[in-house]
Amino acid sequence: ELGQPTHPYDASRVARRTLRARRARPGEQLVTLDGVTRQLARAGRGLGDTGVDCVIVDGEDAVLGLAGIMGGASSEITADTTEILLEAAYFDAMTIARSSKRHGLRTEASVRFERGVDPELAPRAVARFVAILRESCPDLEWLADPLDVRGIVPAPPTVELRGGDIERMLGASLDRDEVTRLLEGLGFSVTAGSTSLFVIAPSARLDVRHGAAGRADVVEEVARLYGYRRLGRRTPSWAEPGALGGRTRLRRRLRDVAVDLGLHEVWTATLVSDEE
Repeated sequence: ELGQPTHPYDASRVARRTLRARRARPGEQLVTLDGVTRQLARAGRGLGDTGVDCVIVDGEDAVLGLAGIMGGASSEITADTTEILLEAAYFDAMTIARSSKRHGLRTEASVRFERGVDPELAPRAVARFVAILRESCPDLEWLADPLDVRGIVPAPPTVELRGGDIERMLGASLDRDEVTRLLEGLGFSVTAGSTSLFVIAPSARLDVRHGAAGRADVVEEVARLYGYRRLGRRTPSWAEPGALGGRTRLRRRLRDVAVDLGLHEVWTATLVSDEE
């Protein structure tokens, strides 16, 4: 519903009722919920794939699940489960993508993490999960307050829109107040400077980049909301039309003359040695 994957564990089957995340160690195994025994921390064939797997472990450091992809059978919810531990987390997109490809295991959770999940969404998603679960379990009780543990998560970049940036990119001059109104309507934070606007994207907008690329991303959002049809149309122009250079013309004429004299043109293979 919100785009945040979650995973429940049977609390009675989790040592010390503790969840942690770490890198898998060579030689470790995990039986996932689909019944497959998976070898962890093995380098893959993909470019840059060193075999890093992020796993969820319990209080005794036993592997419970392949983070962001699929849980393990050892802590699976059953008909006898009465208490659960609920995980809602943020995982690095590239790590999840490589692990998913290496293990041949593509799930709804892995797809969402590969495309980027809002790092600030987990607490809201947990609250929504509990609200929905309470509709079918009216006697649902919180046994502990949610625990929010933070590691290193992406910070939204601060993008500077300098005076003239929008007109230079779009060919139209927009009032600063209008630009501020459009961006704030999308959840961007806008602070006015003497000659620039400093824009911070919402945490969910992981597509907004740093530096000059981020400036183009923000201007694109302005253009989209302002309306492409309201922007003036211009035909690109060049200083001079394209044409063949003198050296190219001479080479082509010499080739034509050589062919007319009965010579044959051969394009030799470039992927083998001269001896071959």
